[in-house]
Amino acid sequence: MSADVQTFSMLKDDANKIVADAVSAVVGPQSTGVEVEYDPKLVQTWIEKINTEILDKLQQMCQSFKFIVSTNVVQKNGAGIHVSSTCFWEQATDGNLTFRWENKTMYVIIQVFGLAL
Repeated sequence: MSADVQTFSMLKDDANKIVADAVSAVVGPQSTGVEVEYDPKLVQTWIEKINTEILDKLQQMCQSFKFIVSTNVVQKNGAGIHVSSTCFWEQATDGNLTFRWENKTMYVIIQVFGLAL
């Protein structure tokens, strides 16, 4: 994608795919060949890998935006989780997406914010 991208909505579908691919590569079945189980000792490493992969790919895709990536990995144990964010931004150009992934043992919730330069 070139620098002619003017709004986050123009790149939202591609950004969503980047996020999905990053999650799948780190905690999805294709990462190890089996379903990854929640492990509190590995969560920080997973988050760092996911965030780095997403941010690198987003920056390669579109350099006319600053991006913020926030990742939560939560053990699935019957408790609820609610995630919310708010921003003051330029409504015409900026935007965000929320991505949710889960397996039998965990939830991964990612928020990406794109802010036009």
